[in-house]
Amino acid sequence: MIVQLWNVLSACWVSMLLGTGLVLVGTYAGWGVGHYRSFVGVRLVSWWLTHVIVPLLRSPSWWRRAATIFINNTCVLSVLLAAGALYGVALLCVAGLGVSLGIALKRLIEDADELVVSLSERDPWVRRRMRVGIALNMLEPPAIVATLGLCLGQRAAPISWLQAWQTYAIVVVPAMLLAACGEALWLGSGRLAGGPLGSQSPDVPPPPMES
Repeated sequence: MIVQLWNVLSACWVSMLLGTGLVLVGTYAGWGVGHYRSFVGVRLVSWWLTHVIVPLLRSPSWWRRAATIFINNTCVLSVLLAAGALYGVALLCVAGLGVSLGIALKRLIEDADELVVSLSERDPWVRRRMRVGIALNMLEPPAIVATLGLCLGQRAAPISWLQAWQTYAIVVVPAMLLAACGEALWLGSGRLAGGPLGSQSPDVPPPPMES
C-alpha cells in the first residue's frame, strides 16, 4: 500500500510543480485584486473571513478552532480534487485558490487586529505548546502541494480518479487533520486580539493573583 501511494505521488511531481506555480501566481494576482474592496470576489472572501473563519478561530474551545480549520481546508481541497476530472476546470480552480489566498492575506494584513497572535509568551509550557503546534502545522504545505498534484495529475500524469481519491483519503486528509490540530494549538497558546482569547484562554491558565 505504501509503495502504491508513493508511486501515485511520484507520478504527479510535475503536476505538483505546475500547481504550486499557479497558486503562487494566483496569490500575487489576488494580492493586487485585494486593493479593490468593491470587487465581488474581494467582498466574498472578506465576508467569509470576518463573519465565519476569524470569529470561530477566536473561540476559547480548542476542538472548535481545529474543526474550523480542518473542515474549511479539506472542503477546499476536495473541490480541487473533484475538479481534476476536467483539466481546464482544474487549472482554473487551482489559479482561483491562489487568488483567494492572495485576497485573504491582503485582508488580514490590512486589518491586523482581526487576528493577531503574540509569540512572546514567556511561560515555558506555553512556548512548548506553540512549538509543537507550529511543527504539526508544517504538515499543511506539503499536503496542499500533494493535492495540487493529484488534482492536475488525473489528466497530466495520468492517474486514475480512484487512485487520486484513495491517496487523498489516506495521505492528505490525516496530514491536514494533524496540521489543523497543531494550528489550533498554537493559536490557543498565543493571544488573539479582540476575541475571547485576547486576555485569558482555557488553553492557557491565568496568571496567579498577587497578594
